[in-house]
Amino acid sequence: MKLRILSVGLQLEHDQITNADLLEARSLHDFDVVLIDPTRVIDLFSVRQAIVEMMDGYRVIKWDNIGTGHRIARNINRRKLEARQFLKCGRLLICILRALDVAYLCSHVGDAPNPREEDKWVNNYGWFPLQYSDSVDFLLPASGDKISLSDSASPFASYFNDFNCQLCYEAYLREEGKPFYFENFHTIADTYGGFPVAFTFELDAGQVVFLPPVENSDPKKLADVLLGCILTNRGTIEQTEPPPWLSDYKASVPGLLQLEQEMETHTVNLQKLTAQLDDLGEQKAEKEKYLKLLYEQGKFQLEPVVRDALSLLGFTAKEADPSDGLLVSHEGAALLEVEGKDDKAVNIDKCRQLLDYVVDDETKTQQAKKGILVGNGFRLKNLGERTEQFTRRAIESATGNHFCLLTSEILFHLVCQVLEKPDNGELKTQIRKQLLATDGLFQLKSG
Repeated sequence: MKLRILSVGLQLEHDQITNADLLEARSLHDFDVVLIDPTRVIDLFSVRQAIVEMMDGYRVIKWDNIGTGHRIARNINRRKLEARQFLKCGRLLICILRALDVAYLCSHVGDAPNPREEDKWVNNYGWFPLQYSDSVDFLLPASGDKISLSDSASPFASYFNDFNCQLCYEAYLREEGKPFYFENFHTIADTYGGFPVAFTFELDAGQVVFLPPVENSDPKKLADVLLGCILTNRGTIEQTEPPPWLSDYKASVPGLLQLEQEMETHTVNLQKLTAQLDDLGEQKAEKEKYLKLLYEQGKFQLEPVVRDALSLLGFTAKEADPSDGLLVSHEGAALLEVEGKDDKAVNIDKCRQLLDYVVDDETKTQQAKKGILVGNGFRLKNLGERTEQFTRRAIESATGNHFCLLTSEILFHLVCQVLEKPDNGELKTQIRKQLLATDGLFQLKSG
């Protein structure tokens, strides 16, 4: 039977090799050998329609309405489970050794990299079935092209002989830091300084091989060389493929058909549960984001969730430079300004800034708009420990200019009221009217 080989990220040309990405490929269990080139997270999943930006020195995969970030995170976890089971079946995993590539997955418009949100950070080795920890700190970044084959008897020696002038490296293994459960570890090739850039080890019952990348490789030649290495490594050239009539004898093997039926049933159930879990996760994230009203700050964290909260109250809320947002409803329109402070109250300077925006807007549009300033003063303190979140001068200025001062804490409570009664249109209308009618500090109505 011919070996079933999956190639991810290499685009090899051979009729025995299936090229795919980790997003759409069939289960890894369907293959005897898996080849993976983890260049970047985005390339592993071929989500080229995604919007990728650099922000604060990090690669960021922006939020979109098809849930690209969520799909990547979900599939990384799924592929990790598959890779573990794949190796437990005694199969061969070949990985091109790449430098670590980290990306932040945005779950909402305006999200920015946040080290505290560990579940939103992914890397190009997230699919690899490490135990006890997801860290690959035993792989260190380095670049060069001086590589020496240290084991000429290795089944993968021809890879180095055939591509001698095209090999390079962008990472190496720190041997003293490698996981203790990498059994029968063996170095295949080193850098000029003696650091492993090609190596093999056993993980669970399977074999893992890391190889350095080949620059400007011919897809057909690379496929042929890798296939030769694989066949040599397995000690076989070809097995006989089961003939079609063999299925007539499955019933002769006690319990085989029952096991197949049970596996099919569990697979269907698992798909349903996975879909339900994904749906619950999206619902959770949609509500959990409002907790940011209590502690966040800034353009990429607090401002988007404030606009989302006001949209929940029935406003049409959108970004509107230079202000932090434009709010429109049947009851009226307003310009929005948002400010968070670590250990102080929001001062009059934000009122002055908002006044400039309101005056300039009225000059341009000939339409008067309300000014609403949402403040999150003393944001790092527990709510019960916070003092007034707006200074007296800010309150006086807002009252005189007919602006509404709204703490993000009160906005949070308004959101919770609406989430409790999502179909209560009258409640939303009352809140919008009160916001647009308030001059000075907004207060929750009792009862």
